[in-house]
Amino acid sequence: MIGATGRFALRGIIRTPGRTLLRIVVLAAAVALLAAMMLFVSHSLSTMSATAVRSVPLDWQGPVASQQQAETVATATARERGVQSALATATAPFAGAAHKASSGLIHSSNGSILAVPPNYAADLHTMRLLQGGFAPGAVVLDQQLAATLQAGIGDGISITPRQGERPQTFTVSGVALVTAPDVLFQPLNPLLGPAPAQPPAEIVLMPFSTFATRLAPAYAASAAASLTSAVPGAQTG
Repeated sequence: MIGATGRFALRGIIRTPGRTLLRIVVLAAAVALLAAMMLFVSHSLSTMSATAVRSVPLDWQGPVASQQQAETVATATARERGVQSALATATAPFAGAAHKASSGLIHSSNGSILAVPPNYAADLHTMRLLQGGFAPGAVVLDQQLAATLQAGIGDGISITPRQGERPQTFTVSGVALVTAPDVLFQPLNPLLGPAPAQPPAEIVLMPFSTFATRLAPAYAASAAASLTSAVPGAQTG
């Protein structure tokens, strides 16, 4: 049997169907709005950390004195909980680069070298390959340097690591856009920590192994604070 409350509700529905329908629509809209807000908050909480981390191209760099130390530290750091990726890399200055184009020999000013393993771009988002890619014994030019030298994939260029050193010849295997040069080439003083940097205008990228065998012997390691340049963007080794 229908109680007094049920009969009253049924009588209201029969007498004022429009008002009853309006109440149902308002109630449904309120429930839907509440559900949407709960879904939005839940999604925001799940993506908040990922969004914040995505805006940081490179979280930490540390100077070491040799290729072996770089590889050992990177391997150990990659095993740490909460570390997404740790890779052995190197940065160094170069005194100049040259390319024999159809218009003649073109020279660039001094710049910086970034040596990375082949999977670097997939793990750390400080650069983006525009054409080609990394290849053993070859180099990738930042688009600014590629434009300066008028060089493209397959061309040969020479790099002078330091004044007085013999130029080394490489084949261009790709063109890239370095998107975070101020982070990559900041001075690293172990006593003071990272410092603001003036990014280099000319950048050469190459495999870490190629740098270690071809160019590294021309430099002194700059892991010690006394060898780290105080001038932003000007590595000394």
